[in-house]
Amino acid sequence: MIPEILTKIAAEFNLEESFEEFVFGVTRFNYHQTGSSFTCNPPVLDTDFDWICNLAEKEGSRDSSRQVEQLLEDAGYKTSMNQEQYPDCMSYRKDNINIIVVYDEWMYLNWIKATTICKRLNLMKKEDRKMVHRISCGEEQ
Repeated sequence: MIPEILTKIAAEFNLEESFEEFVFGVTRFNYHQTGSSFTCNPPVLDTDFDWICNLAEKEGSRDSSRQVEQLLEDAGYKTSMNQEQYPDCMSYRKDNINIIVVYDEWMYLNWIKATTICKRLNLMKKEDRKMVHRISCGEEQ
């Protein structure tokens, strides 16, 4: 089930092209489920529901990150206490939902690729899934 906040953010940023550029300067807002509750079969049940989100901006546009942060904060999401695990993005938590926001389409697409690999191979060990993500997203080993 898609968290309501993601559909709300998408509605805020997926405006008509002529209005979109003037108000937000956003190219797109995409999201995809990730994490062990999604990739493992059987799914891990005692964990968060993770979602990766991409907020790709047009070059030279004003920064939209503060608007996204405000929408998340207004909905009760807090910056993750484990932010150091997410050096290239922001992680927000509320209850058992973890929303990871990236501002780079390359990072987003490679995260999705890693998620797909983990799901396809049904990698049950967290360290194996983390390694696939590190390799796919170009992190140092």
